[in-house]
Amino acid sequence: LASLVVDNPQLRAEGGFTTTPSEKDIKGTTRNMLKSIDADNFPYARVQSQNCLPALGGEEIGVVISLHGVKQNLQLAIDVDQLERELLLKGNFSLRQSDFGIEPFSIMGGLLRVEDQLELSFEIALTEVGQNRLTNTN
Repeated sequence: LASLVVDNPQLRAEGGFTTTPSEKDIKGTTRNMLKSIDADNFPYARVQSQNCLPALGGEEIGVVISLHGVKQNLQLAIDVDQLERELLLKGNFSLRQSDFGIEPFSIMGGLLRVEDQLELSFEIALTEVGQNRLTNTN
């Protein structure tokens, strides 16, 4: 989780944000986020699926998300673009921090706070490394 990018300018623009935080603000946000999710004790988030094949047909797939020592089952719709030697997987989903035992960050008696509900997006590129084998390139 320590390698997550916070306040990516492109993603901020896509999210409708019109301000640009300073480098100091970004570092502060990152520090507060990692503290809030207790990244020292829970350094990884994990998304696991037993069967991703239905996504190739446009169906949702079942996944287990592990975060902060808690597992939650979700159904995800994944857009799959199959290129000659690459698969691009994209999607988005929402989750509540409180469902994973995380108290959303708040200061000044709640005057500044992070919403419990988070909107997350992902993009994964898989490339062929051998006959019928794919590997994550990100």
